[in-house]
Amino acid sequence: MKFESHSSGVFTFGGTAIFIVIGILLLGWMFRVTAEGGEELVLTAKPILFGKEGVLSEPVSAGSEWVSWTTSSTRYVITPKRFDEPFNDLVSSDKIPVDFNAYLTIQIKKGLTPVLHENFGANWYKNNVQDVFRTEVRNFAKKLSGSDLISDADSLLDGQQQIHSNMQNYIDSVNLPLLVNRVVIGKAQPNKALQDEIDRTAAQSQRVKTEQERKKAEDARLNAEKAKADADRGYIVQSQMNIDQYLMLRSLEIEREKIELVKNNPNAKVLLMSGNGGVMPTYDVKN
Repeated sequence: MKFESHSSGVFTFGGTAIFIVIGILLLGWMFRVTAEGGEELVLTAKPILFGKEGVLSEPVSAGSEWVSWTTSSTRYVITPKRFDEPFNDLVSSDKIPVDFNAYLTIQIKKGLTPVLHENFGANWYKNNVQDVFRTEVRNFAKKLSGSDLISDADSLLDGQQQIHSNMQNYIDSVNLPLLVNRVVIGKAQPNKALQDEIDRTAAQSQRVKTEQERKKAEDARLNAEKAKADADRGYIVQSQMNIDQYLMLRSLEIEREKIELVKNNPNAKVLLMSGNGGVMPTYDVKN
């Protein structure tokens, strides 16, 4: 009886120890993965002895999970993500090379990251979306003139809407679990070489315009002086005066104009002095 009891105790102790060892080994083979908010983790199982190999159909969403050390995880952001594409020296319909940026905002459908990972891989944008998006934008831009791409907001808006629709149709046709949230085409600019030429032309045009305005002002001044000279000659003839008489009259008119300027100034005194056949005013002005 004692032997049996002792044997049973040994068996019980030994069984417990075995389970503990197995548990420790299992824990040694496990690790914890965590998905933050707005993320999903796709798990790919690679069992050594038993179990199904491949991408697990359920992602880890906003939480933690213990997985085997042979299982790998791939992190996906399921909030909207923006992908920018630069376009340089794109030739418009009127053969003007322009530079601009366009971007596409895409969101992975919640819970479908395993489908995306298994069928398209982690580089799904580069391998399956990027070239299609760039082709759509390029084809649209080539239909417009350079001035439309630079300044026609309505044309750009129409293009954005059309490309948005075309991209979603393409994504659905190849069963990518994605939603196109937004397409934006930035305002175009002439490429640097063309912009430099435009700036030089504008500067040259401004110089020509400035010279034309200056000449116009000089011509106007000369015309005014000629008109005044003609008027003076006409006045001399009509008044039957000689040149000396006319010059004396103009001198008196000028002095009269000076007197008109200061006559209401309380700090000014005007003294009229005569002699040598004329009158000469002098001015005493106190500041």
